[in-house]
Amino acid sequence: MLPKENIVFVHANPEDANMFHLYQTMLHGENDIYFRNAKECERLGTNRVKSFIIDSLKSPHSSLFVLKDMNTREIFAHIHIQVGQTARNNHKAELYLGVLKQFQGIGIGKKLMEIADFWARKEGLERLQLSVFQSNERAIGFYKSQDFEIEGILKNGVKVADNEYIDELIMGKIIEPIIFEEN
Repeated sequence: MLPKENIVFVHANPEDANMFHLYQTMLHGENDIYFRNAKECERLGTNRVKSFIIDSLKSPHSSLFVLKDMNTREIFAHIHIQVGQTARNNHKAELYLGVLKQFQGIGIGKKLMEIADFWARKEGLERLQLSVFQSNERAIGFYKSQDFEIEGILKNGVKVADNEYIDELIMGKIIEPIIFEEN
């Protein structure tokens, strides 16, 4: 269990680059449910991760939240929200999230989804979507509990080895933007 007083959900910042890089490498090495593997994460390097964080801070089309220990700066979970960048798709956002195995099942994923949902509504978005390996039944169940529906299947969407594929599910949900009234 996490000590609550030091663990917070915050926007990632450039100083988190080294820890976020380490976290991503650990996360992707724990199992095969992510699009990148641990070696691909490791090869990204801290500088590319830092650039990614800086870009997400500058962009009105992206946000990166992490669950972090403010004392040790360790990162345990994240959610990246990427808004469409054209007039025809800027009403929706793609979600990418992860939680280290040892911290799963205690409500962190639910909190990440609440953060993404609130952020998206505040930004005036109308749709959230994500993709997940069809074999990842735990995640699919979790996303369904968060009101996501399976909307499509990409046959052989993920190549896991030579001549070995997994279907990729597209899941989404419609949301209502928060309308701020001017006084």
